[in-house]
Amino acid sequence: MRYNLMVLVSVSLLEEDRYDSYSRMILKYFLAEGVVCRHELFVATAQDTPDDILQSALASSSRFGHYYDVSKTMEVEIRQATKCHLFYFPDHVTPPSTAHR
Repeated sequence: MRYNLMVLVSVSLLEEDRYDSYSRMILKYFLAEGVVCRHELFVATAQDTPDDILQSALASSSRFGHYYDVSKTMEVEIRQATKCHLFYFPDHVTPPSTAHR
């Protein structure tokens, strides 16, 4: 048997800009595009919780192409229908041991 398999992956690593505005806007567009295209999302963060980030994803319409409304956030039903994998770094950090001081 012969299988043809094509795996497409898109990764976006964003470093905060000076005022934390452009990086957040790019992240919102990136997540909204993933949701509209029905991709699985993996959101990893060390500051804001992944749920907070997903709640801020942009509202979109796709009549012809994808259009995003920066004044609105994505509808809860659409966001909940998206398969998401979340990683919040503070949940996985163990406090340093004080026994060996």
